Amino acid sequence: MLPGQVLALDDVANLAGQLGLDQHFLRIDLLEALRQCGPCSVYALAKTVARNYSNVHTDVGKLEEHGLVRRTPEDAVFVPFESVEIHLDLVKKAE
Repeated sequence: MLPGQVLALDDVANLAGQLGLDQHFLRIDLLEALRQCGPCSVYALAKTVARNYSNVHTDVGKLEEHGLVRRTPEDAVFVPFESVEIHLDLVKKAE
């Protein structure tokens, strides 16, 4: 790859699996489920992804902290974006 070239990955969850990373660690499954089912309660989301409610509740909190998930006035959670881009610089920046 030449300097200035960019590698675009459309499926971060797939990449995480190929690299041996836990998808739940990246919380990608929750974002994908919310985009598919739309706004729902944390309980409904946990049932959708077949995960423990407490763990999903914690993960949703982390996603909220980073602005990836928001809540409706009725307290349903949703993803306010059509896509999320993850940028990783691999070139050391001058200090």
